[in-house]
Amino acid sequence: MAMNSLSYGAMKLYIYLSMNSDGFAFWFSKSHFCKISGLSKRSYFRAFEELYEKGYITTDNKAYVFHEIPVG
Repeated sequence: MAMNSLSYGAMKLYIYLSMNSDGFAFWFSKSHFCKISGLSKRSYFRAFEELYEKGYITTDNKAYVFHEIPVG
């Protein structure tokens, strides 16, 4: 589902986050992601916003939570 609905940058971030288990709460280094993915920080923020808007990332008021299947 993600492959057909996400932009290139958002798909890269999805893959990066999916290396962990579904539903994990995360804090990670934007710089590390940008370094290994080749995306700029601006592209990272656009990708993150896309995943958030589409329900792949939610918040539990303490951390962000990644979902392999979008919520909502």
